[in-house]
Amino acid sequence: MPKLTARGVDALSKPGRHSDGDGLYLNIRKGESKAWELRYKRHGKSHYMGLGSAKLLTLAEARHKAREARRLLHLDGVDPILERRERLAEAQVAGAV
Repeated sequence: MPKLTARGVDALSKPGRHSDGDGLYLNIRKGESKAWELRYKRHGKSHYMGLGSAKLLTLAEARHKAREARRLLHLDGVDPILERRERLAEAQVAGAV
């Protein structure tokens, strides 16, 4: 069950990871920069995948990105961090041509 609200995200300022549930976290660093992260396990090892700044992504958008990453992981068996790296590398190669 989600724990954060859109209004609550704006009000949070205490540094640390604040859970929304299902592995989605709002990470607040000193200086109050806020970023969305997805925590997941693959082969018994924990991973944190950055989803983007809270200034650019709403709570709903962060939940959607987290859901898509979990879908890749659980339904397709693809590590979402590695998939993103491959997609970015392909885009760089395509842009260089």
